[in-house]
Amino acid sequence: MSNHLKLWTQEEDIELIFLMGSRMSINKISEKMNRSRQSIIRRIDRLNCRDRHVETGSVSLSMLSKCLGVSFKKILRLTRKHGLPAKKYYLNDSRSKNQPYYVIPQTFWKWASNHQKEFDWRKYKKGTLIPEPSWLDEAIEKSKDIPLRTKQYWTDEEDVKLIQMYYYRGMKQKEIAKQMNRSPNSIEKRIARIRRHYPDKLINTPPVGVFTG
Repeated sequence: MSNHLKLWTQEEDIELIFLMGSRMSINKISEKMNRSRQSIIRRIDRLNCRDRHVETGSVSLSMLSKCLGVSFKKILRLTRKHGLPAKKYYLNDSRSKNQPYYVIPQTFWKWASNHQKEFDWRKYKKGTLIPEPSWLDEAIEKSKDIPLRTKQYWTDEEDVKLIQMYYYRGMKQKEIAKQMNRSPNSIEKRIARIRRHYPDKLINTPPVGVFTG
């Protein structure tokens, strides 16, 4: 008897995504997970994948962004400007311009092998894009050495902290990088950018009382 009334768990979601990528039919997924076909299809829709695409092993860009732990905006940028291999699959002969893009995991991994620096692989949810490449574990280990805020936009609050630590407290860039969880190169570039483009921040940032470390 199908377990159609039981709430879906995170572990089941991961298993469903795994089975999707393995090209297993919905009927077989239903049997394996002890859920009704209707329940499987509804869950696929909830995860932003359509059943016909699931059977071909493809996933939506929205799902890809969730698996990789990055924003959907970044995935779109990589698709449009850096050749991430996604394409539209049309249902029921619809040619709507709003049709979402999908990508086949094997094709994505082949592209990603030459674009590993685009991602923080610590954020990838293992087991969600099958089959995974042999280089993935090494990439995850290398990512552990990257500051967590690398490639994130600087906020006004961070600029204030940076200015106070560097100009008023005389801290070294390496020490600032450690406290702000950014790379020394990022600290150096931001200081230079503030000097050139945001001198008003240097003038308006108070020397004491806002940031105490």
